Amino acid sequence: MLIVKIVNDATGTDKKSNYRYQVYVNENEISSGRIEGHNRKDGWRKLLKKISKQGSPKKDEMLEIMKMYMEFKKIQKNTKKNSE
Repeated sequence: MLIVKIVNDATGTDKKSNYRYQVYVNENEISSGRIEGHNRKDGWRKLLKKISKQGSPKKDEMLEIMKMYMEFKKIQKNTKKNSE
């Protein structure tokens, strides 16, 4: 499960806001950071786009995520097979 947590840190203005974010795959944090000066009028989609550009995991992190996912799928398949 992918979880993106975005919190307004209350340090902005009426027009611009600042956010802290964390991105998780299941319970494993894969990225975190801060977005400063987001124009509130731009909306949440542009904020999420900024986060995706800034918070892109490194190649090694992506490989680790893929390994975790493959292990999860393997366990899920075995669990299903055992319950039949």
